[in-house]
Parts: sequence; C-alpha cells; structure tokens
Amino acid sequence: MEEQTEKSKMEKLTEELKEMALTLGAFKVGIATTETLAGGPPSTDLTYVLPGAKSAVVFALAFDQNLIEPYFKKNRS
Repeated sequence: MEEQTEKSKMEKLTEELKEMALTLGAFKVGIATTETLAGGPPSTDLTYVLPGAKSAVVFALAFDQNLIEPYFKKNRS
C-alpha cells in the first residue's frame, strides 16, 4: 500500500511539473529517464550534471522564426 501511495505522489508531481512548464510557455513537455536516453550521445547523460539523477523534465519552446536569422548574422566575423 505504501508503495502505491508513493507512486501516486510521484505521478501527481510529474503532472504538476508538466502543467507548470506548459503554463510558462512550453508547447510540448515530457519526462526523459536514464532508460529512455540510453544509447544516446554523451550530452544525454543526466548524471553528468546531477549525479544520481534518474529522470528529467524535458520541454520544447517555440522560437519566433523572424528572430533566428538576424541573431545568427549579428555574430559573424
């Protein structure tokens, strides 16, 4: 029973975090785990930044397409 309660708490927290990201402007939100990222490039190693990490909230933001090209042009040397 205690394990089920702990799982329910984690599911509730997951949904709250995903909702928070959407409220703050993300248009896609998910949870990545060490298992789902296995076999990816070194940059997907969650434990590199936070040893012991088992999952992370991942999200996508929409960029204003009209700003991208001017941004890249301004720093060309």
